[in-house]
Amino acid sequence: MLRTIAHGLLAAGLLVPTQLSAATLWSIIRQSETTASVTVTGSLPLTANGPIFFEDAIASLGNGVDEAVSGDFTLGGQAPSRAFAVFDQQTFALSFAQNILAGSQAMGSLSVTLDAEIWSSVGTGGLVFTAESDLGRYEIVDDAGIAPIPLPAAGGLLLLALGGLGIASRARARG
Repeated sequence: MLRTIAHGLLAAGLLVPTQLSAATLWSIIRQSETTASVTVTGSLPLTANGPIFFEDAIASLGNGVDEAVSGDFTLGGQAPSRAFAVFDQQTFALSFAQNILAGSQAMGSLSVTLDAEIWSSVGTGGLVFTAESDLGRYEIVDDAGIAPIPLPAAGGLLLLALGGLGIASRARARG
């Protein structure tokens, strides 16, 4: 019950995870129907025994064949030994040669090109899990190439714009 409440708060953005709580933020950055980058921030909350699954990340049924991957992604110092769409399911999976211990840090990103499947649409989200434990949630986001403006900078831009409007209206009133 508590886990369900925490997941609901996380999804609503009301609970901000930190590395102190061992939260892991998973993203699939969709670049095309067949290509995406898998990224993770933070540390693994629990030991991962076996593959890590991304539920409903694939829009079509998987064929179980290994997918083309590249990049510098590591989890606990290990690169994935295999990336595949689970046979006859809409689930994507990453396998590692050895178990990934709880607290292991994630680094880099992994570019994945699906051979016969397509990624689910932007905005799709689901569970990240192993056969034994829940590792959090992921979301598929768009690769728009536009970085968000940080909140302090956005406030500064707003103040600058309002100041400019005030100066322009004052000059118009004088002249």
